[in-house]
Parts: sequence; structure tokens; C-alpha cells
Amino acid sequence: MLSVPSAAATVAPENEGTSSGQRPIRTGTRRKLWFFVVLSAVAGIASARLLGKHEPLSSDVRSGSPGYRATSTGKNQHWQKKAITVYLDDSLKHLGPNADDAVMQAFGQWVSSDPRLPDLSFDTGKTSAAPKQDGKSTVSFARITAPGHEHDVAITVTYSNDKTGEILEADVILNSLYPMGLLTAKGRAAGAKSDDKHDDDKHSAADESSDCQNRYDTQNVVTHEAGHFFGLGEDMVERQATMFLSINQCETHKRVLALSDTMAITTLYKQTEDPEEAKAGARACSFGGAPQTGGAFWVSSAIFGVCWLRRRRAR
Repeated sequence: MLSVPSAAATVAPENEGTSSGQRPIRTGTRRKLWFFVVLSAVAGIASARLLGKHEPLSSDVRSGSPGYRATSTGKNQHWQKKAITVYLDDSLKHLGPNADDAVMQAFGQWVSSDPRLPDLSFDTGKTSAAPKQDGKSTVSFARITAPGHEHDVAITVTYSNDKTGEILEADVILNSLYPMGLLTAKGRAAGAKSDDKHDDDKHSAADESSDCQNRYDTQNVVTHEAGHFFGLGEDMVERQATMFLSINQCETHKRVLALSDTMAITTLYKQTEDPEEAKAGARACSFGGAPQTGGAFWVSSAIFGVCWLRRRRAR
């Protein structure tokens, strides 16, 4: 934007005489003043035209719902694969013997929310705790060394096709700088129903774990990061949403998706769905055991009580 400093000049009207204590303004001075007046007017017109030619701006922040993670070309990040393997790094064992189950539960919340999301399988094979593009989407518990994120509770590093937005790999790292564990959920995360319809608009002590010990709940944190894994950004408004931008110690309510979370993920994958894929119809649940050949396994309904992760296309 062109900017011209404002100036003020007081000039005596031409039809008034000049008092004895005043000196007449010279013609050259008057011309200079008019020159600056004209210049200011031209600058104002030019500025107005420049403002009128501004390209419309867009924002990823949506009131009451998560934004979408986008590539540098503006494409929303999303998975196009129909089946993804998530690798559980050995470092998760430091979070407790049931840490793997907590991670699977966290991802299961999202997969069960919309049939367009890819099927998930989990593998405990050889992995790296540090994020790197190695063809394996890994969840690990380690110190975060990414510049500017060393003190984040957790991060999700996504590798995607810049032109299409297709996610090729995503690594979730829980920061071992902070105490984490498997907490006893209370409130909404434990299935309790509230009698106050406004409870979702405020933080409640009922959402805090009784055995917290100033720790972060593993499942609570991973459920938030799994939203990033599938392509969602932060929610700047809805404090009780899983994708709300901050996370607290003792908190467990993010284990359960809010309406804004499910609406956002449904909108994202509906927009990016292949038309031919949509014609094939919804995928159905397939029950079974959890074969562990070669270290890989599918999570069965026995873990979740519902068919969250293992879903195959209806034939």
C-alpha cells in the first residue's frame, strides 16, 4: 500500500488583506503547497485502487470447528489409501503395559466416526522413535527435537503430495519431556452423562482423572494427534473439542470426539472422496481375531466392543 505522510498547512484566503504583522505568501511557495496537495490526492487515489485490487484472503480457522492442514499450494491434506498401517514404537512401553491399547483406542475414535476414513492395522515391527520419512507412519514416545517444537506436548509430522494434498506418511511423537501415563477417565470420557446441557462449554473437574499425579493422559493426547494424522488442524474456539488447541494435565475428555470434530472430519473426507469410490457404498464391519504373524496385527472388535478399526468393503 502506498502511504503518504499527512501534512497540514494554513493559508490565508486570497480575498483578505494582509495584516501589517504578516508577510505575504510568495507565488512560488503557494505553488509548492498546491503541488503537495495534488500529490496527496494522487497518492490517495492510487492507494484506493491498490486496496480494491487485493486478492481475497482465506483462513484455516473456523469458528467452533477445526481447521484443515493444507500444503503450500493450498490443498487440504488427507489420506487416499484405503488401508494404512500404523507402527507402534517400542518406546511406548515406557507409558505402561497397556499403552498400545490406548493408542489404538485413540485412533479408533476417528475411524469409527466416518466410513470414508481408511482402514487401520497396527504393527509392532522395527521402527524409529524419531520422525523421518521411512515409509512407516509411527507413534512413539521420545524427546521432540524439531526446531520451535521442543516444548510441545506432542506433534504430528506429515509428509504429503504438495499438488494433491494426499498424505503419504505421518509420524506422531509424544514428548518424553513430560510425564504421561494411562489415567482413569472420569466424566464424558468414562461414559458419564451430564445433566447440564452447558457442560460442554466449560472445563469441568469431572473430566480430571483421580489418579492424575500431574501427568498427561496418553489416550487423551493421542486422540488429539490422531485428528492431525487424518488431516485436521486446531480448533480455536470449542474448548471441549478433541481438536481444541491446548491440552492439560489430568484431562481425559479429549478421548471422546465432540460434534465439531466429527463434522470437520466428515466434511474433509466428503470433499476429497473419489466419485467412483462413493458409488461403491459404505464399508461393512468384519469380525475376527487378531492374527499377529510377523508382528503385524489387526485390531478386532474384542478390544473396542464395536467394529472400529477392521472394516472391509461390502461386496
